[in-house]
Amino acid sequence: MEKEQHMTPQEHTRRLTKIVLENSEEKTIAKAFSEWSVDPYIRYDESGDSECVCGKKHIVYLYKIRNTLNGNVLFPIGSTCIKRFGSVTMDFDVDSLQKIYDFTHGRRNGLSEDALTYLLQHDVISSWEYSFLIGIGRKRNLSVKRIVKLSEIEYKVRKWFNGLTNKAEENTMKKKTTKSIKMNENEHCRMMKVNALKMAREIAARHMSELSTRIDEIREKYRSEYPSNIDSLVDVVQSTHNQIVSMCREEISNAGVGDYLNPEDVAMVLNEEMLKAMGK
Repeated sequence: MEKEQHMTPQEHTRRLTKIVLENSEEKTIAKAFSEWSVDPYIRYDESGDSECVCGKKHIVYLYKIRNTLNGNVLFPIGSTCIKRFGSVTMDFDVDSLQKIYDFTHGRRNGLSEDALTYLLQHDVISSWEYSFLIGIGRKRNLSVKRIVKLSEIEYKVRKWFNGLTNKAEENTMKKKTTKSIKMNENEHCRMMKVNALKMAREIAARHMSELSTRIDEIREKYRSEYPSNIDSLVDVVQSTHNQIVSMCREEISNAGVGDYLNPEDVAMVLNEEMLKAMGK
């Protein structure tokens, strides 16, 4: 077996420059680099098997850039290569997308001011919501009304972000369907349902884990900061539960598995993953 050949950083840069020039209108490096922008899209490859367009292996955060003049797209591309474009705007977009991804997947609590600015620029949140989130970031104690509003805005951000990846997941299901066409119909349907259940469980497990964490945080906050207002705890917990379950159902529905799972299947998956997340 031949040893894997490792490229040097200089070789990565040369390959990136060549690919960018081939897909740009201008043929000088500086002008060609100025034609590109970062799409509002990010994927996380936990396996580390992905390879950047420059040839660098094992990238984890996968971005997509687009030529603003001809619409050409380069994907996947890593943050290191995007920094080589020397664009403050592209660097800002990459940093913001990673922070938003980490937030929506439970890797960080809250959103930075830069990430909030990005969401405002892309019309995900309103100017009022931006000011509200900046304001509460400086407060230690929040009223019940503000906690509920915060939960609503966070739900909207997660819903928007899920929409960025749903199309990719749907395309994955379509590819699996194409490969299965030669199977007999019964076997094909059985395998597609297995794949659909697997995808639904992965989505549900992520959301139910987040739900468990959020409920624990709310309970602790009420015990320590709002002991006199404990009666409203149930309402806040129920509101958070409904939002996350609704978002989970919507993501499962939009992931391209609707033809293979009935409502009872989805309910079963949600209940099972919720029990696992709650440690029962």
